[in-house]
Amino acid sequence: MRQPERGDASSDGEQGGSARSPRTFAALGFAQYRRLWGGTFFTFAAGQMTQVARPWLAYELTGSAFWVGVVALAQGIPMFFMSPLGIPCTPPPWGSLTAIDMDSGEIRWQMPFGQIRRFGITVPKFMGWGTAMIGGPITTAGGLIFMAASMDKKFRALDVRTGEELWQATLPYAGMAVPMTYMAGGRQYVVIAAGGNRRTYTTEGDALVAFALGE
Repeated sequence: MRQPERGDASSDGEQGGSARSPRTFAALGFAQYRRLWGGTFFTFAAGQMTQVARPWLAYELTGSAFWVGVVALAQGIPMFFMSPLGIPCTPPPWGSLTAIDMDSGEIRWQMPFGQIRRFGITVPKFMGWGTAMIGGPITTAGGLIFMAASMDKKFRALDVRTGEELWQATLPYAGMAVPMTYMAGGRQYVVIAAGGNRRTYTTEGDALVAFALGE
């Protein structure tokens, strides 16, 4: 499988290599940007005030430190579902790819998919943790599965019959999308939108990457 030239689209909308403004706060000159950050600050401040107000209200209504503790505990419950690494507190794998026989409805094979990467560290593949995924696979008539969707910026091709990984490439950003395939000039291409996703703690960007299948 040969990789053609890539055409990446920069997320900041620059064209032709134009230089960015050297002014650090230049964006504040736009009214929409000021409204965005004004609203963000108001939301953050309101959230902090709510965190303080709930225990205070509990004490005003009950006069009991016990109920203040109950309210404080309830506010912290969401933290119990995520580890300090930001990964789920449920047994791995956290992402898997499954092939189902459409005639019998039975699972033909199943495998952890992707590798978690946080704080510059990639979890080894042999641990079988998989990764949170956004996106999905496509299959070709030649019996290949193409899928990105994982946190590790990898775009993979697998054998549809066995799940064996046959090829992989590193994308500029995590490919949180479903790839597509098309024909052009007698060649078949596979293209993926690589932009990351903040819900998976991956770097966000804006790129389209195409690969040519072997002749």
